[in-house]
Amino acid sequence: MPGVGVPRIGRLAFRIGNAIGLVAAAFLLRQILVQYFGFALPPFITFYPAIMIVALLTGFWPGLLATTLSALLVAYWISPPMGKWTILSVSDAVNLALFIGTGVLMSGVAERYRRDHARLAAFEQEQELREIRKQLQQISDYQRSLMDALDEGAWQCAKWCTTRPAWPATTAFSK
Repeated sequence: MPGVGVPRIGRLAFRIGNAIGLVAAAFLLRQILVQYFGFALPPFITFYPAIMIVALLTGFWPGLLATTLSALLVAYWISPPMGKWTILSVSDAVNLALFIGTGVLMSGVAERYRRDHARLAAFEQEQELREIRKQLQQISDYQRSLMDALDEGAWQCAKWCTTRPAWPATTAFSK
């Protein structure tokens, strides 16, 4: 079928773009705070919120992408020596490993939250549908009872009308 994969590709592009954009924003925010305001920030501090937002909005895999991109940015642009793919100390390697582990954990927790939230929304919608069906059944039962009563009343009236003696016209409309 033509066009079937287009929405899926669009969602994937949005998810990847979201991850890249938020990581880039976190990196730029960190660089501005350090270079222009002179703050001494831990290397990963602005990336944690970016990873959590990405994972909450778009899921586990984009959160993992954000974690990976953040780790690469920190390893190349923030950790000394800047501009080289070298980790000089064991503590930097441990920090990087802990950051990656925390990013994976945050992405997993956010994905679990998203799935539970979706299940809860589906459950609540199903509950509402059940309540509406129950109300419709009650209305249908009431309507059926009303129609049965009207039907029985019509039969009783027809039976009474056919069995009673006719009234003389002068008696019914006389003064």
